Amino acid sequence: MTYTEENPSRRKPHSWWAGYQTERKHADLGTYALVVDAREQGLDDAGGRWAIICTRHGTIFNTTSLKLARMFMRSGPTEWCDYCNGFEYPWPELEEKIEDAGR
Repeated sequence: MTYTEENPSRRKPHSWWAGYQTERKHADLGTYALVVDAREQGLDDAGGRWAIICTRHGTIFNTTSLKLARMFMRSGPTEWCDYCNGFEYPWPELEEKIEDAGR
């Protein structure tokens, strides 16, 4: 990921990422859904300029409009992150570390 500066915010912990637009905490899943400008973040924007990221699994979902990206962010990662939706995560030891860090 590309970063712009040190993060001073505890409420919006990803606000210092390049291309940051907005984020929403999904405490029930232990993750944030984050909207960034894919071009500014240095991500592939072939699927659309706006990227929605599941911070727990690193899943990236692109859309063509900021309005759609915000809608998907609010709906929660179970709509677009396969691993939050119940599919097997390919790196279970990493997920255990993430869960332990959240406690």
